Amino acid sequence: MTNQPIVNVFEDEEHMIGALAERIVDMAAACQKRTGRFVAALSGGNTPRPLYEKLASEPFVSRMDWESCFFFLSDERCVDHASSESNYNMIRQCLLQKAPVPEENIFATRFQEEDPVKSAADYQSIIENFFGNGGAVPAFDLILLGMGPDGHTASLFPGTAALDEKERLVVANFVEKFDAYRITFTLPLINRAEHVFFMVTGHAKSEIVASVLSDESTDYPARLVGQADSDYAGGAENRELCTITWYLDKGASSLLDLAATPT
Repeated sequence: MTNQPIVNVFEDEEHMIGALAERIVDMAAACQKRTGRFVAALSGGNTPRPLYEKLASEPFVSRMDWESCFFFLSDERCVDHASSESNYNMIRQCLLQKAPVPEENIFATRFQEEDPVKSAADYQSIIENFFGNGGAVPAFDLILLGMGPDGHTASLFPGTAALDEKERLVVANFVEKFDAYRITFTLPLINRAEHVFFMVTGHAKSEIVASVLSDESTDYPARLVGQADSDYAGGAENRELCTITWYLDKGASSLLDLAATPT
């Protein structure tokens, strides 16, 4: 069973970022009204950088109840957080230092540059303790994801061991082409979220976007988001599938058959 994605296409990146910022502000307010908090996992890379800067600027920054926002990372590189390669460092500079987010509401990985396996287990414990679900798979209000030119998302790369993980929620995933480990959410955790937003821009990714959204093939990791698997922790029958929404500019969507794609 696969959850049918919603696809939003915008004239350019600027319009896409504006619409996505509006959606996140509204979603946060709705979650805070319903549960008293908004819990999101943010992605790294270059694509979400302008979104974080937009959320940290007016009028959006004044519309968010930052005291009730809690932020995690969907993946992290195994470097010191002061490194320019760190996802947390980018998010901190673009959003978390500029918006009035309480320090205790920010959850970064630990030990990632020293011991990736220990770091992944520690981050899973932090997530489980935060949600306190008594063993159930935690459900984020929002997980923000990007997609690479090879179809990877978070740090779930094609051919890597993390794609087959059924029990653990966070793993240290060895990526051969980088000869390095990445800390990443696994599919059981991502697919338990209430909402997953994909952000993709540029003509360079148009072919992979079309393939992920149009083909039946599950070769690309991004395609596995929103797919139920009865072997996953908790079992597919015990959870709702996440709602998946794609945010694309015209370049990224240029090879899509939009007439056959839900919008």
